[in-house]
Amino acid sequence: MNMAGFLLFCVFLVLNPSVFAQVTEEIVVKATDAVMFQMTANMKLTQDQLEAIRPIVTDNIVKIRDLQLGLQRGDIDGKTMYNQREQLIEEEDRKLSYILTKDQMKVWINIQDQ
Repeated sequence: MNMAGFLLFCVFLVLNPSVFAQVTEEIVVKATDAVMFQMTANMKLTQDQLEAIRPIVTDNIVKIRDLQLGLQRGDIDGKTMYNQREQLIEEEDRKLSYILTKDQMKVWINIQDQ
């Protein structure tokens, strides 16, 4: 599967809670790799930046997965899930802003908007 296909697969998992419930740690790693690939392809990241960013991205992917599972189980409603997801993205952006340059942050925001 090429990278574009993998990214579409990741989006499918995020949007489909019944499939998302079956996501394994391997998929979390692959989703993290896909995000890191996008960042590396679009930004000039240093090795130190890569090492600092990866755990932040992984943590966010796991938290969003957990929100999806909560929605599927009926623990939270869609509006709550959406609001909490937005908070997670804002928190991730805040953490990344300490690692990335201003220009890199602009690129990151652009990647998220795509």
